[in-house]
Amino acid sequence: RFIHCIARYLPLFPNQRVFLHKLRGVKIGSNVFIGSEVFIDDAEPDLVTIEDEVTIIARASLLAHSYYPVHMQEYFNKKRDVKGITIKKGAYIGFGSIILPGVTIGENAIIGAGTVISNDVPANALVIGQKPRILH
Repeated sequence: RFIHCIARYLPLFPNQRVFLHKLRGVKIGSNVFIGSEVFIDDAEPDLVTIEDEVTIIARASLLAHSYYPVHMQEYFNKKRDVKGITIKKGAYIGFGSIILPGVTIGENAIIGAGTVISNDVPANALVIGQKPRILH
């Protein structure tokens, strides 16, 4: 988690930030830009795959798993969900976006600032808004 904090908060060149996330186990392709304060799953970074030429702007969050509180485990019949995240080649993740577990962002898709993504996004789609909708 120390490496994650350095990658998130220190003023680094983008390639340095990518290097640190790779050290943590995130699978990252070439020519990837990761902005400052980007949160990439702290507990299981190896569940995140970021393909070539992806751009992730500041303060985006990628959550590849979820843990259930003890009192909810019986209801869900599990302690956690481990699903991973895949961001395909050329995708753009806007400022403050949140990508939830199990999601695949298609090639060249654009996720607008502040959008919460809980379902797969097809290739070349533009997804924006508080109630996300595919516009293209």
